[in-house]
Parts: sequence; C-alpha cells; structure tokens
Amino acid sequence: MFTGFVALSLLIAAPPNLQEALSDKIASDKIASDKIASDEIASDEIASDALVPANWPTGPSLPAIRDALASDARYTPWWFWGWGATFMTAGTVQLSLSATADERALRMPATVGTISAFLGVLGLAIGELPPTVELLDLPGIEDDPLRLREASRVQARRQRAATGWLPHVLAVSVALAGGLYLWLGEDDPLMGGINFGISLVAGEAQIWTVPDASSDLWGDSL
Repeated sequence: MFTGFVALSLLIAAPPNLQEALSDKIASDKIASDKIASDEIASDEIASDALVPANWPTGPSLPAIRDALASDARYTPWWFWGWGATFMTAGTVQLSLSATADERALRMPATVGTISAFLGVLGLAIGELPPTVELLDLPGIEDDPLRLREASRVQARRQRAATGWLPHVLAVSVALAGGLYLWLGEDDPLMGGINFGISLVAGEAQIWTVPDASSDLWGDSL
C-alpha cells in the first residue's frame, strides 16, 4: 500500500514525459500480472485432467461421467429396494386376504392382485437394472478413465432397457390380463377396472422412476 502511494505521488509530481513512462510501466506490470494469473489457472486445469488420456474419445467429459455414475450409485438401490418392498408388501397383504376371505367377490380380486404384485417383484429380480452399480466395484476402474467411460455406457444401456418399450408392454399386459379376468371371468367389471388401474399405475410408476443420470448424459450418442 505504501509503495502504491509513493508511485501515485511521483506520477502526479513528475513532468509529462516522466508521467507517460510511469504509466507505461504500471500498465506493463498489470499485463504481466494478468498473464501469470492466467498461466496458473491453465496449469491447474491441466493438473485436474491429468488422468484423461490423450486419445479421449468424443462425448461426455470424465468429470461428467463420474458425476452421473455417482448419482446412479446413490439412487439405484433406493429405487430397486423401494419398489421391491412396495410390491412385496402389497402381495403379502393381498395373499392374506385371498386366503382368509369367505366371499369369492373379495377373494378373487385379492388373488389377482397378489399375482400382479409378485410379478412386479419378479420383474425387478430378472430385469436389466441390478440393485447397485456393481461396475464401480471392479478393481482399478477408478484409476482407468477409459474403463470408467465404458462402465458409464453399460449403465446407460441398462437404464434404456429398463425404460424401453418392453417394460411398458409387460406392465400393460399384466394389468390388462388381471382386469379382463375379473371383468369377464368373474363377471365383476368394477373390480376389474380397479385392478387394471392400480396395476397399470404401479407398473408405469416403477418404469418412469428408474434412475437415468448416465442415460441422460449420453443422450443420442449412446
């Protein structure tokens, strides 16, 4: 601060040609300072991407891939076990009702509901999306950007399969089969409609809540 005050005093008191020289000196010092700062920023950016190979393919950056996989690893278990618990609870309750109800008008809708709920559990068990992003547990993958990139692509494909046309067709088919059976087989259109609506909503909600960070990251380039 004292140095700056002295320089400012000299600039005011100096003759015009000296003032111009001092002004040029201050401007050149500022340019040099700005260049040093930009060089430091550039070197920090290079250091942060030190793991990225020179032949990195086009597409998402390594930090974006890491963030997407971290998001999938955080939310996929909640999605998988949350829906699994929901279907198991619904199936168990309706199984108890179907086993204890005296009236067929109550027993058969509960039986159909039990089958639909346990089919939901089966769909999770054999579906494309496992309960965890187990690819991140492969030895050394965190230190291998290219393997991490391929793991992101695999996870994205799984998410696309879990939200593709086949799961929607299966959800509609299960709901429609239960509803039609109660309507035509049991002559109960009201319970058939209720069963169809609940089963379809549950199946579609499971599909639309699939964690899709990696799938969104890759977009149409997958």
